Amino acid sequence: MLVLSRRLNQTIVIAGRVRVTVLAITPNRVELGVEAPLQIAVDREEIHLRRQNAQPALAAEPESRTEILSPRRQDAKEEKRKILNSEF
Repeated sequence: MLVLSRRLNQTIVIAGRVRVTVLAITPNRVELGVEAPLQIAVDREEIHLRRQNAQPALAAEPESRTEILSPRRQDAKEEKRKILNSEF
């Protein structure tokens, strides 16, 4: 495991495609912002484990990302889903 130290508003970059930024630090909590391409699922560990144990069709679809996406990103996600399912 690689261990990195970051301060508030500092970022790490993973594989040139994923950016993780420290947004807030409190005594009991650290808030991280994650920027990643839509095809990369970003989940809390408990959600990831739940998906691994779920049916394969459910595991491929993020359960809470759709709620927080802007309308423009939702449209892009739907377009990607159509392409992947050959609904075009």
